[in-house]
Amino acid sequence: MMLMETIKIDGKSLNIEGLCAIGEGADVEMTPEAWQQIVSSHTRLLSLIESGAQIYGVTTGVGRFVSVKVSRSEMESFQLNLLRSHAVAVGEPLSKETVRAAMALRLNCFAKGASAVSPNAVKALLSLLKKNITPVVRSRGSLGASGDLALLAQMALPLVGEGTVYYKEKEVLAEEALRKEHIAPVCLGPKDALSFINGTSMLTAEGAFAVMEMSRLFDAVINATAFMFFFCGSPLTPLNEIFANLRPHKGHKEVAERLRKSLDKAQRCKSSHKIQDAYSLRCAPQILGAVFDALSCARESINTEISSVSDNPLVVNDTVLSGGNFHGEPLALALDYAAIAVVQLASLCERHIARLMNPDVTGLNPFLAKKPGVESGLMLAHYVANSLLNEIRLLAIPASIDRAVVSLEQEDNASFGMMSALKLRRSVSLGAKISALALLCLVEALDMASLSSSLPQALFEEYRKIRSVAPPLKTDCSFSDTVETIASRIIKG
Repeated sequence: MMLMETIKIDGKSLNIEGLCAIGEGADVEMTPEAWQQIVSSHTRLLSLIESGAQIYGVTTGVGRFVSVKVSRSEMESFQLNLLRSHAVAVGEPLSKETVRAAMALRLNCFAKGASAVSPNAVKALLSLLKKNITPVVRSRGSLGASGDLALLAQMALPLVGEGTVYYKEKEVLAEEALRKEHIAPVCLGPKDALSFINGTSMLTAEGAFAVMEMSRLFDAVINATAFMFFFCGSPLTPLNEIFANLRPHKGHKEVAERLRKSLDKAQRCKSSHKIQDAYSLRCAPQILGAVFDALSCARESINTEISSVSDNPLVVNDTVLSGGNFHGEPLALALDYAAIAVVQLASLCERHIARLMNPDVTGLNPFLAKKPGVESGLMLAHYVANSLLNEIRLLAIPASIDRAVVSLEQEDNASFGMMSALKLRRSVSLGAKISALALLCLVEALDMASLSSSLPQALFEEYRKIRSVAPPLKTDCSFSDTVETIASRIIKG
């Protein structure tokens, strides 16, 4: 197993690839400059408290309790109560990778020097990450406004020795894991709990993995479409760069170029006498190009958020600023847009499967059956694909169109960005299964038509990868496990 490189946390250079690598186990270090920013910010906060400044969530309560004063003697218990009272997320736990990524995001946020969190609390969070102590965080409870409060509170609770964590492949009490790794529970500083729970880190982490996995799904559908072009002997005219030049959407140009590259040596397509093909092929650059643009939008939004400060209030120079950087709307809209685009990826794969089942299109047996009637071949691939597509369409309903009014109307707008991230990742997972079904049908059709040996080199390499886990079908059999294996490879890249 190759060792992952250590990723530096400095508040500005982390990107989606690095974040996901941390989630998957890469080690992290805070740069000296980051520590300097953290110490300086915390020192400024202490000076402001000493001067008698009124600071939301530090010398006052939160939400509707903003008018309630918190004395200095109550500050530590107030911050501890914030963690305990807010750590109420429910549902199935999030993946370890998402929680680790969220921990890294809080560190990266603090490194920018505007959160005024105490250095000891930051060191404790960094220690958990480095020692592979991952808080158990349940997935439901975030409104995507005021940050992912309930989820981030569960993430931060182990810092004070409470809650549960994953440690050495087991779920244990946080107190036990901290004791075994000689990590002292944190005595919370005047803004520590608020700084940990008030941000978009959990939805950004889940969204980052969703976007990375969608990128891999996109690549798989590009390959499936190239296979389909070749199998059908479709003309390459729709891929001509003239179309993209006359309608210069970035995604259209990108997709057409990639398909041309995959089919560059495809004499079968170059010598085609077809005038026009079905939309699922002829319009592939426009359809997949629009998906590329939606995916790019989501990626840009995630990358921007990774190096952003998303808590409240902020301590900048000697000023306390109360605002709304915790609101998840920029992410929610981008992730919902991406979920709509996944429908197009899945729909295109469903169309490929449908055409491969049709002897009028393929010139082969119906459903690619070896003995039609006695055997059903891949008939059920189309049924399963439509079942999956139905769920993907439901998941495309935007979470961000909803609203919530809470805390006695003090907090009267919400993004539901965490739900946008969760359903996008679920949608991508289902889309990978439809793509796997399409790829399985394609390699079977190519073999039945004796075309696989004449595939262009790039496509032949993809064909070999699929065949390494999906041997040719000799007769009717269950292919569920094969589809799951191909889908898993798509998601993991």
